[in-house]
Amino acid sequence: MLDRGALATELLVRSWRPGDRMAPLGLGGTKSLQDLFTARRVPRRDRSVVAVVESEGEIAWVAGVATSERFKVTDATVQTVRLSVREAKPGGRASVPLK
Repeated sequence: MLDRGALATELLVRSWRPGDRMAPLGLGGTKSLQDLFTARRVPRRDRSVVAVVESEGEIAWVAGVATSERFKVTDATVQTVRLSVREAKPGGRASVPLK
């Protein structure tokens, strides 16, 4: 779940790219997605189909891997968003409006 108030009105869903970085919950700084995949033991063959969700250019969520500290649910959160992925294609990309 993510804090709806912290998200843009439109999210971008895409595959990861070399150089992608995010600030995962509880890590106190940024980390490359490649390092996160390695730490979470995501096989190389599966990385191209892991959905990366961006909010105004910032990675908010990496499906099954990490949520960004900036978009976490807190006591001050008024509304939440639950994201899920059904299928992703390598190199795929989509815009998803939030209503």
